[in-house]
Amino acid sequence: MLSLITGILYPYILLTVLLTAVYLCGEAKNYPASLTVSWLDIAGIAVWLLIVINILIKEDGTNKSAQLADLLLYLLMYVAARCFFLHGHSAIRALLFVFTAIVFLEAVMGILQFSGMISRTNTLFLVTGTMANPAVYANFIITLLPGPLLLLFTSIRKWQRVTAGMIILLAVTALGLSEARTAWVALIVGMGCLFVLRSPENISRLSVILKRPVVRYVAVVLFLCVVGFAGKQLLQFKQDSTIGRWFVYKTTLRIIADHPFSGIGFDRFKIVFNDYQEQYFRQHPEDKAAARLASHVTVAYNEFLQTWSELGTVALLLLSGFLVKWLHIFNQLIRTSDILGQIVYAYGLSVFVLCCFSYPFRSSTLVINVLLLVAIMAWKDQQIVFSLKVNPPVVKVLRWMLFVPCLLLAASTLQYINHLGSWQTLTTIARRKGFERVEASYRQLYHQLENEPQFLYTYGTELCLHEKYKEAIPVLTKAALDFNYYDLYVRLGECYDRVGQKEAAERSYLKASFLVPNRFYPRYRLMKYYAANGASDKAVKWANTIIGMDIKIPSAQIDSIKLKASALIQLHGKG
Repeated sequence: MLSLITGILYPYILLTVLLTAVYLCGEAKNYPASLTVSWLDIAGIAVWLLIVINILIKEDGTNKSAQLADLLLYLLMYVAARCFFLHGHSAIRALLFVFTAIVFLEAVMGILQFSGMISRTNTLFLVTGTMANPAVYANFIITLLPGPLLLLFTSIRKWQRVTAGMIILLAVTALGLSEARTAWVALIVGMGCLFVLRSPENISRLSVILKRPVVRYVAVVLFLCVVGFAGKQLLQFKQDSTIGRWFVYKTTLRIIADHPFSGIGFDRFKIVFNDYQEQYFRQHPEDKAAARLASHVTVAYNEFLQTWSELGTVALLLLSGFLVKWLHIFNQLIRTSDILGQIVYAYGLSVFVLCCFSYPFRSSTLVINVLLLVAIMAWKDQQIVFSLKVNPPVVKVLRWMLFVPCLLLAASTLQYINHLGSWQTLTTIARRKGFERVEASYRQLYHQLENEPQFLYTYGTELCLHEKYKEAIPVLTKAALDFNYYDLYVRLGECYDRVGQKEAAERSYLKASFLVPNRFYPRYRLMKYYAANGASDKAVKWANTIIGMDIKIPSAQIDSIKLKASALIQLHGKG
């Protein structure tokens, strides 16, 4: 996560200030006599206000201020882009040139990671770029592709078109190596939509051919066969992932059924879902298939379902209205030769595909990419809701009013990133030279990052490992408000046990054991807890459970846990 922030978010922070500064330097006469607002602007602002209100009224959680700062960054980025685009097509071309440069660097990095020439951000995967995992990486590339595509279609010079073509080829290669199925589908949908928009005459000829009933029937059958075969292959490519996502969808629908109108609260899915998962496995311990594929879930793998579960029906209606407006823009573009609009629209459709099966709005950099694409479409939208006529001096004042908060937010965000960098440094030092060397620094940094759940989890874990149990409990408890992770509850259980709070310890160990029931360690710690506190019957019960668990990934630790469970059963003479 830290590499994502420092590697990619820095350029976007600077881009916000740069766009605003360029806008400030422009002459007032270069701007139209009115500031316009389209339906896309209205829909976006409505969703933004709904999220802000939801955060403000939320009673629990640790990271309200960080969430509001993120939302302010998004709003300023969007407004800065909309104002910057008043410079015309040259401004948008400049922005998409930045997209082209970034997608080139990311694609090259992914290919080099796959070849083993450079290290990976996440060692669990072969290709991640500067992202946290292959899915985020592939989604990121998809949202950047309008940059090189515009260069390919509009450049006068041959070398520029060749360069753009090479960058697109590198990006497609990186997407293939990422093994991100949703991104592959999104790429095909985007390319197909662009072909339709760029070739209306061919589509007209095709429609004439399809007027014949026999031809139309054969075409439909062939299309369904191709789609069915491709879909089957994609589902079987990562069959466990597909089955696991189906469980996520069903559980998300249960959350929606319980909170259809109000929702569970913005950014609360990662907490509430895991609570529902825990309750399910408590009530259905016989569901071995679901237990084997369960994991620590933070996203619904469907942005519409997740938005509905978090923000309720109103947010879903707003998103639906946004999509209807997006479809209306299609009718505008198919009758024109607007290459820029067609490219951005096509990859807006790709983002829609990502929203159906992935999580493009759960990464700051992807959100900013999408906001910039929406800003381009809002600038090009022919249907204006209202316009505000202003004279040049007023425009100049408005420009400065935009620049100051952008600059302040950039400074505060960079400071926050520096705090995260300090945290990473302290973690490295603690691992190499011992926690005692950095304990005072951790306490000082706690006041700066007390709203960052993963920092609280790391700090609380270090305190627990170094037997500072009373200090660790409030830190871990606060982290649990926004980080529903099984290992956190294992640490809490140990801390409660060591300070004599036995009931709280048992509750924590049980919660850890059911959150992700295919994990051996939480159940091993629960077994040890019962054995150490004289509850031999319960200890044997959990030892038998451990013996009967399937092994997803063999390891020496799991072998050791199973041997200790067998020894405990033999010791107490029960099986």
